[in-house]
Amino acid sequence: MVSRRNMLKLGAGCCTGVFLPNILHANTPTIKLGEINSYIPELEKVQTPYRHGWLLALEEINERGGIKGRKLEIISRNDEGDPDKATSLANFLVEKEGVNFLFGSVLSNIALALSKAANEMQIPFLATETRSDSITWEEGGKYTFSMRPNTYMVTKMLVNEAARLPVNRWACIAPDYEFGHTAVQHFKNNMNQVRPDIQWVHDEWAPLFKMDRNQLIKRMKDKNIEAIFNATFADDLQKLLNVNTQEKFFEGKSVVSLFSGEPEYIEAVSSPICDSWIVTGYPWQQIKTNAHMAFVKKYQSRFAESPTHSALSGYIALNAIAAAYQNSDDGTPDTLIKAMENLYFDSPLGTIRFRAQDRQSSMGTFVGKLAYFEGKSHMRDWYYADGADYWHGNSQVRLIRPQQ
Repeated sequence: MVSRRNMLKLGAGCCTGVFLPNILHANTPTIKLGEINSYIPELEKVQTPYRHGWLLALEEINERGGIKGRKLEIISRNDEGDPDKATSLANFLVEKEGVNFLFGSVLSNIALALSKAANEMQIPFLATETRSDSITWEEGGKYTFSMRPNTYMVTKMLVNEAARLPVNRWACIAPDYEFGHTAVQHFKNNMNQVRPDIQWVHDEWAPLFKMDRNQLIKRMKDKNIEAIFNATFADDLQKLLNVNTQEKFFEGKSVVSLFSGEPEYIEAVSSPICDSWIVTGYPWQQIKTNAHMAFVKKYQSRFAESPTHSALSGYIALNAIAAAYQNSDDGTPDTLIKAMENLYFDSPLGTIRFRAQDRQSSMGTFVGKLAYFEGKSHMRDWYYADGADYWHGNSQVRLIRPQQ
C-alpha cells in the first residue's frame, strides 16, 4: 500500500507524469492527459484509492497497446484544495505540457473552477468524483462532462427509501459549501413532493473539515428531532460519530446519510448506533457480476488492498476517456467532444453512457441500509440505482442549462 507520505508526494506539484517505463523511448508520441485533484490529508482515504484506480486502468490500456497505437501518459498535479491553484495548474498543463484532455476533482468548488478553465481553453474536462449539479446544469459548458451521479440524482435515490420512514420532524447536517447546500435543497424538495407532512426543524452547516462537533450537537439537542439527513463525509463524519459516544445524540433517531456505505467512510459508521441507517454506498464484496469480480481481483492483486468507490470511479473514468479517444477521428478537442456526447462503454458496473444534453454519465450507485455485526457495519438490502433512471428530464435540462 502507499503510505500517506508517498501518496502526498505522488500528488504533489513536482510529479511530472505517470506512464509505463517501456514507452519512455518510444518513437510514437504519447497521448497526454492532465489530472488535477485535491491530494490533501483530509481526503487521503478517498484520494489514494482513486489514484490507484486510474493507475490500474492506465496500465491495462497501455499493456493492450494504448489507443490506436499510442500509449497514454498522465501528468498529475495536486491543487491542494485551492480553486485558484487548480485553474493555474490547468493552464500550465495545457499550455506548457501539451495535454489536450483534463480530468479529476472531488470537491465541487474545484470542479467548477476547472470546468470554467477548460471551457475557456476549449479543452475537454471530465469531472471524475464531484457531485456538483452546477457543473452540468447552470454552469455547464460544451467541454465539461461529469462521471458520478450528481447531487440531485443521489438525493432522489435516497428519497425513495427515506419517504417510507414513519417520522415527521427532520433536521439536516451538511458541509458549508456548494455540495452541502445543494444536497439539502434537493433532499428537501424531493421529500416534500412525496411527504408534504414533513416538518423541517433545523439545518446545520459545518465548515468543511473544521466542524465544531460539540457546538453542533448542542444546537440540535432540544429540537425534538426524529430523523436526520446527513451529507457530511470523511473527517467530519468521523467527528459526528465520535461525539455520539458521549452525547448519545443519534439514539432513537432515523438517519439517511449520503455516501456512508462507501468503503472510504463505512469505518466511521461502524457502530451499533448506525444500524439501519439508509445510505448510498459500495458493497464491493457482495457484487458478483463477472465484470466487477474481475476488477476486484485485478485491483487487489496490483495494490494489495480492497477497492473503494473512489478506486472504482478512477478506473471507470480513465476507461471512459480511452473510449472517447478510440471513437474520435483524430483526437482533437472537437472530435473528442463529439465522441463523448453519446459515448457508450463497458465498465465493472456494466455499460455506462453519457447523454449530450447535459454531459452527465449514467453511472449509478448502490442504495441500502447499514447492518452492524462482528464489530463492523456492512450494507444490507441493497440494490443498484442506475443513474439514467434519475436524470433530470430533457425539458428541465433545457430550462436550467445555458444554450450552446
